[in-house]
Amino acid sequence: MRDAPISKYSLGVGLAKRDPQQTKKEMLQHMHDLERTARAKKAAMLEKLQSSPRKTFWTAEEREALEVRSQLR
Repeated sequence: MRDAPISKYSLGVGLAKRDPQQTKKEMLQHMHDLERTARAKKAAMLEKLQSSPRKTFWTAEEREALEVRSQLR
């Protein structure tokens, strides 16, 4: 058995031939790693979005007037 980290290329038939418990443990760890990186990417995207300046410069009153007009149509 290898002690190399799991990559998308090593997940396949090779894992099916190994110990099922070890395979399950490695797949669980792999899924946790994917979840962790996805959460980190999402947090980075939100940080970038929140740090950018506003794209609209309507005042609260103008937004309210636009909302009223759109509901009257």
